[in-house]
Amino acid sequence: MMNRFLIMFAILTMICAITATADTADQVVISVWVKQVGIEVNETSYSFGYMQFDAEKSTDTTRFKLTNSGNYNENIYVAAETPNWTLGTTASVDQMVLSIKTVGGNFTDWEPIADADNDLMVYDLAANSNITFGLKVHSPTSATIFDRQWITINLSAISM
Repeated sequence: MMNRFLIMFAILTMICAITATADTADQVVISVWVKQVGIEVNETSYSFGYMQFDAEKSTDTTRFKLTNSGNYNENIYVAAETPNWTLGTTASVDQMVLSIKTVGGNFTDWEPIADADNDLMVYDLAANSNITFGLKVHSPTSATIFDRQWITINLSAISM
């Protein structure tokens, strides 16, 4: 009987000990979401080819597709530069006009992009959304530089 009592006492002691040392902690779950800003353009080069003075050539407005490849809404800005001629709002000697027109953006009519501009092309473009755009070039009225001209178009994204 004594052995039985000791075994019962030992079991009760263990239960009490287990209860006394039970884990009473709780958890806090923290999540982190990294903002990814990015854009992709379906076509990264285009040639208007040979042009006469004071002439225009354009693409259709669905020629280029810009996609917000980030995970957050973005404002898209556009700027352009050329190494020898200047970009302006009207054609003149050694000055040409590069214009952009968007479907789904701010430029619903042909909008010139002059040197040093950084124009808002699209406001609040949703993640994984896209817009299309076209380009138009108006060549200079005359030139003193006859080398082939390159226009670099810079598209940049800033998250909302």
